[in-house]
Amino acid sequence: MATLENSLRAPDQSRSALLSEANSDAWILWASRHFSAKSVSTKIEMGILKAAYSAGIPTFTAGVFHLRDLLARYAVNDSEATTLFETVSSVAKRVDPDQLFTVIRYPLT
Repeated sequence: MATLENSLRAPDQSRSALLSEANSDAWILWASRHFSAKSVSTKIEMGILKAAYSAGIPTFTAGVFHLRDLLARYAVNDSEATTLFETVSSVAKRVDPDQLFTVIRYPLT
């Protein structure tokens, strides 16, 4: 994680290199810090969130909820964001929030 923290402070080129191979938690962390630090275009923000979504289910439970909350910002105005939000929300409903790592509870059949 120290490498990710250093990259968040580094120039855009090294940040891009790290994130190109990152898991969804890294994308979500970068998105959370970037969105709160300065204003960027909606197109760029959605690109970052799509990359986080495409990287798969976050390793850490907090990442699932952060991704859901970030997507909720755009779900009102963007149909693609709505679809991503609904998918992440259905996963978030099954995540055990008391666990550090993502543990998904499947329904009994």
